[in-house]
Amino acid sequence: MRAQFKRLSKGTVIYGLGGILNRFIGLLMLPLFTSYLTPADYGVSSILGLVSFIMTSVFTLGFGVSIGVSYYEGDNPQRKTAAIWTASFFLLLSVLLMLGLGIGFAQPISRLAFQLDGYSKFITPTTIGAAFTILTTPFILRLQFEERAKLFVLLTAVSTVISISINIIFVVALKWGVWGVVLGGMIGQIISFLFYFAAAARKLPVKIELAVAKELLRLGLPMVPSFTFVFVIQQGNKYILQMLRGLEESGLYTVGFNLGLALNYIVSAFQTAWYPFFMSFFEKREEARALFGRVATYYCIGFGTLNLMFYLAARPVVMILTRAAFHEAYQVVGLSATSSFFFGLFSLILPGMYFAKEVKFVALIQGASALISVGVNLLLIPRLGFVGAALGLAIGSFSMVVFTFLFSRLRNYLNVAYEWPRLFSFSVIYLTLAAVSFVRPSDALPFVILQSALLTLMLIGAIFFLLTKEEKLFIKEIKETYLNWNTLRTLIGSTRNVFNNL
Repeated sequence: MRAQFKRLSKGTVIYGLGGILNRFIGLLMLPLFTSYLTPADYGVSSILGLVSFIMTSVFTLGFGVSIGVSYYEGDNPQRKTAAIWTASFFLLLSVLLMLGLGIGFAQPISRLAFQLDGYSKFITPTTIGAAFTILTTPFILRLQFEERAKLFVLLTAVSTVISISINIIFVVALKWGVWGVVLGGMIGQIISFLFYFAAAARKLPVKIELAVAKELLRLGLPMVPSFTFVFVIQQGNKYILQMLRGLEESGLYTVGFNLGLALNYIVSAFQTAWYPFFMSFFEKREEARALFGRVATYYCIGFGTLNLMFYLAARPVVMILTRAAFHEAYQVVGLSATSSFFFGLFSLILPGMYFAKEVKFVALIQGASALISVGVNLLLIPRLGFVGAALGLAIGSFSMVVFTFLFSRLRNYLNVAYEWPRLFSFSVIYLTLAAVSFVRPSDALPFVILQSALLTLMLIGAIFFLLTKEEKLFIKEIKETYLNWNTLRTLIGSTRNVFNNL
């Protein structure tokens, strides 16, 4: 079991380093961009993000799931090649249709998204950026499936740096405002596609098979509603908030949401490593019962602790990084991170559905969760504003976890041996410290920092007593093996070799 944890930890750490690096770069830019953009500008950018999210969710055709299933079937190299190129061909057809609709109906889309005229000029570059995001999907997945984690992280980091540099030129130097953000995002997506295509398609012979296409569509299309429901849970509250409280509050929510979204980069690293890991136990389900239960415990304690840090550090970080007009956005940061935490927990419960090849039921579960999320948002946003939107996000994500767990037990997919006493103990710690973090004894920055530091020490002490001696030694071993300067130096030092090989 220890060797399996090392394998999963290695992938998570490498992908996580890339995510942390990318988010750190973005965090450094926050004071700069909030000096040139108003909360209303962030609100416009947020709505355009929703438009892009909808487009990618629908026109990716669910291939983000079906490519993996087809790729791993039979462990055949020719099958793997066919899965990548067949998916790329059909995604190209899908993207061409999307471009036609997005550009041709820019005015109606703008009016539907903003309930106002004057924003249609942003729709075309948003559509083009979404198109290249979709086309990048098969090549990103190939790097992940082949466990080329360092190359994946490096390309992501370089793409991020280039994209942010372009945004600085457009927003800061040229003072183009939201238009600069949109154009920079579009150009960044094009560059990212070129990088991943060059890295993943090199020496990969083109192979398109009709049988593979049928399987991709059969498995993928039922997931399209699922992605739509995820959109409602994660992004729908922004639209409701904008309609009920205006662009100013939508902008405040976006700042806090984006800061909390930093946890999603780390959770995504775990999810990226988790998928090929749990699929390797398809024929070893008895062994998976105990192992997956222990993984769930470690995920909850490890990622839950990181999630709590977003509550404890939110207020001083927001006060330091932003102008006074954005300071109240701290109330959203922890709740945004909580949503990412729950989405990661949701992925831990999915293996049974994959083993039974019944992933189609995910859409039903997420649909029910989306309804709850919308209901909570409509109830709380008129009373609590952007904080109500954040609560709707967190509650919707939690509902998805609960429904998936109950449904998996009802269908008897995989009877995982969860460590309930330890999970309950951590839940008490989590809820207590998260609630205390909203107490405001003072508005002076030194006292806010002191409060954050004291609560962090309490968290560290609580977690220390929750872990066993063996687990503490394992964490130390992982830290010494992967979280060191040599690992970071290897990632950075590989840049020249990567570009020489592209």
